[in-house]
Amino acid sequence: MTTLSLYIDETGNDNPLNKQSEYYILCGIVVLKDKQEDLKILSDQIKFKYWNRTNIVFHSIDIQRNQKDFILFNQNPTFKDEFLKDLFKLLNSGPFKILSCVVNKDKAREKGWNRVKVLQETSKSLFKNYLVLLTSIKNTNGRIIVEASSSEKDIFYLKALSYFLTNGIYSLKIDSSMVRSRLTSISFVSKKNNDIEEQIADLIAYGIKCYLEYEKGEIFHKNSYEYKILQVVKSKLYSKPSNTRKNLLNEVNPLELII
Repeated sequence: MTTLSLYIDETGNDNPLNKQSEYYILCGIVVLKDKQEDLKILSDQIKFKYWNRTNIVFHSIDIQRNQKDFILFNQNPTFKDEFLKDLFKLLNSGPFKILSCVVNKDKAREKGWNRVKVLQETSKSLFKNYLVLLTSIKNTNGRIIVEASSSEKDIFYLKALSYFLTNGIYSLKIDSSMVRSRLTSISFVSKKNNDIEEQIADLIAYGIKCYLEYEKGEIFHKNSYEYKILQVVKSKLYSKPSNTRKNLLNEVNPLELII
C-alpha cells in the first residue's frame, strides 16, 4: 500500500469584501510518501549551499523582497540568480503534482458570497478532487496536512472532510466506506514545522496567481520570477491520463475555478 500525501497552503484574503487580493487560492501539493525524503534532500542541499544550514523557509514574499533569510541577496543579484536557478531546478524536477482551486473575489462579491461561503466551497473542491484521485489508484491510501492558520478557519477543513466521510461522492459512485478506507488522517501543522512540502505549496500558490494573471493577458518578462514560477505551475498541474474512457481520474480538476 502506497501513501499519497496532500499538503495545503493558501494565498489571498478569504473575505470577498477585502479588495487587496483579486483571488483566494487554495493550493495542494500531492506527493508520494516514498518520495518525500528525496524532496527534502534536494531542498536541504540548496539551503546548505547558500546558508550553511537547513532551517531556512522558502517563502514567496521573502524571496521576492530579499527579506529575512534572503537579505543576503539584497546587494548581490548574481548570487540570487544562482539561487533561483537551483530553486527552479528543484521545483521543476521535484516529485510532486498540483491540485488547486480558486475563487475570483469580484465574482464572489457579485453573488453575495461571504468568507464562510468561500472557505466552504474551496475546502470541499480541493478535498473532492484529491479524494477522486486517491480512490482511483489501486492500493493507495492518503493523508491531508494543512498549515494551520486559525481554529476558526481550520474548522472548515474538518467540516469538508466530515461531509465526504459521511456522504462519499454520490455523483461519481464513490461511497463513504471507500473514502474512510482510503483517507487515513488529517493533520494541522504550524509554520515552525518547516515541511518542505508546505513551503513548496506556498511558492506554487503564488505561481497559480501569476498563471491566472498571465491567462488574462498580463505580460511577464521571460527572465522574471513570475514567468518562471507560472511555467512550473503549467508543468506540475496534475495531468489527466490520455486515451482513457469512463475513468475516475478524468474527473479530477487540477485547477478548479470555482467562481
